[in-house]
Amino acid sequence: LGQFNLGFIVTRVRDDLFIMDQHACDEIYRFETLHRTTKIHEQKLIRPLPIDLSASEVQVVMDNMDVFEKNGFRFQVNENTDETNTLKLSLVAIPHSFKVEFGADDVRELASILRDNPAVAQVKSKTCLRNPKQYFMPLLPKTRAMFASRACRGAIMIGTALEYRTMVKEIRNLATIDRPW
Repeated sequence: LGQFNLGFIVTRVRDDLFIMDQHACDEIYRFETLHRTTKIHEQKLIRPLPIDLSASEVQVVMDNMDVFEKNGFRFQVNENTDETNTLKLSLVAIPHSFKVEFGADDVRELASILRDNPAVAQVKSKTCLRNPKQYFMPLLPKTRAMFASRACRGAIMIGTALEYRTMVKEIRNLATIDRPW
C-alpha cells in the first residue's frame, strides 16, 4: 500500500494489514542471505597448532568435520599420540575475517554448540540437501555478530523515502527467507 513515517512499509495480505519496519525487513533478509551464501575464508597456519581438547570434544569435531570446515577450521588428525590411545587434533587453518580473530577457544565453543544442540548439526540430512533453505549452518557467536553487523549497516535506513517498487521488493524478499520475523 505504501510507506508511513519514512520508516514503515504498510502492506496487506488478503484481509490482514501489516506495518513492517523497513530497516528490520531488509536487515533480516540480508542476514539470512549472508548466512546462507558467505564462504568463510580460512588462513592457513605456518605449522600445525596442537589443540588441547577433551575426548568428547574430539569426537564432536570428528563427527561434524564438515561443519567445522564450513566455519573455516581445518585440522590435522594425529592418531594415538599418547598412552590414552585417543586422537589428537592440530589446527592447520583458522577462519579469517578483517577484524575478527578466531582460535582454539572457538573450536571448543563450536564443539559445545554442536554437542549441546545435536539438531543443529544436520548438515548431512537429506531434507537439508534437497532444500538448503531449511538448514542454517551452526555459527559461532562471533560469526553471527559479524553477519548481523554487516546486514545492519547495509540495510535500508529509517528516514529513507522508498519507491513503490522498492517496498514491493522488500516484502517479496521476506517470502524467500526461512525466518522472516
